[in-house]
Amino acid sequence: MTILDKLSKYLLILFILSLVPAAVFRIPVFNLSGFIYPSDLIAGLLFLPNVIYFIKLRNYFLKIKLVKYLLLLYAVFILSLLFSPLNLSAVERTTAIMYVLRFIAYSSVLFTVYKLYAKKIISLKLLEKTFLISTGIVVIFGWLEYFLYPDLRNLYYLGWDPHYKRIFSSFLDPNFLGLFLTLSLLMVLLSKISRYKKWILGAIFFLTLMFTYSRGIYLALVISLLFYLIKSHKFRYILIFILLIIISTVLLPRPSGAGVRLERLFSITERLENWKFGWKVFDDHPILGVGFNTMRYAKISYFYPQDNLLVSHSGAGLDNSFLLVAATSGIIGLTVFILLLFQIYSHVSILTKVSLIAIVIHSFFVNSFFYPWVMVWLWILIGVTMKN
Repeated sequence: MTILDKLSKYLLILFILSLVPAAVFRIPVFNLSGFIYPSDLIAGLLFLPNVIYFIKLRNYFLKIKLVKYLLLLYAVFILSLLFSPLNLSAVERTTAIMYVLRFIAYSSVLFTVYKLYAKKIISLKLLEKTFLISTGIVVIFGWLEYFLYPDLRNLYYLGWDPHYKRIFSSFLDPNFLGLFLTLSLLMVLLSKISRYKKWILGAIFFLTLMFTYSRGIYLALVISLLFYLIKSHKFRYILIFILLIIISTVLLPRPSGAGVRLERLFSITERLENWKFGWKVFDDHPILGVGFNTMRYAKISYFYPQDNLLVSHSGAGLDNSFLLVAATSGIIGLTVFILLLFQIYSHVSILTKVSLIAIVIHSFFVNSFFYPWVMVWLWILIGVTMKN
């Protein structure tokens, strides 16, 4: 094991553990229009070794369609920014480029995982253990937050949505926390840990997930788990699972506040308006879009009616990853993105398949595919699978 391999191993473990602080620790840049997180710094440190390793084995990697489409997606995102029809300032363009670099750095981690896994420096067991430890700590923070600090309304001025009486933990967003817990729950159910640990961890993760009150998460969990149960011919568990979901939603406490009402309609109306706007942007700029990660500036240009738009975290995206890709990189970017997803799905393990399904379903309601800590999870699993 070389010194670089050893350093990459520890950085990879830290990369997974960066799921714990998630959105809490961040460095603002460009007057709150962008942020750098601990996971960004670690991904940046891993990037140069990734590039060196890719160049060494480029003839091998370029034969893999998944890698080809990933590189092509990088190129389309960069081109969409270079030819953006928006009148962007230097700061705005630099902010957008930073997010493209983030996506490149995070997704290129698959090459680090591939190398370390091929050399048997890391194992799937070590990765699973580190992921589950991270989830366990996040869950503890979540319940402490739920009882001691259940209100995000006082952080609205910093761009956070005003969630109340929902578990959001260090993610500061119950929707993304719910997806993270769904991925953790799937890993528990599909891993080779003892049945006793499966029951304990599964119950804790499931209960915490339910307290996010996120309907998109419930749907992502149902579809991904039904896929797994059908695929593995475990039909006897389907009815039990459906009853568990129904009973859990009925028994969930309903404290005061609109956010915990599962029958709420205001979020559906807002989402439909958000999708309608995204489609208009795509319709106006169908070839290369308005530039990847320029949606905040497109909203300003189109006079989109959203409060706190310059600092709001939701202001930078759309409530649909596919629509976001279409609006910001056009039909070219959307086509490459969908082809990449098909390549990932066609060549990964059952755990990665089920995780990808959960992410894709959730991506129809929130921009979860490009969420930093979802990318941590997904691209590491892809790196392991690509080796196999």
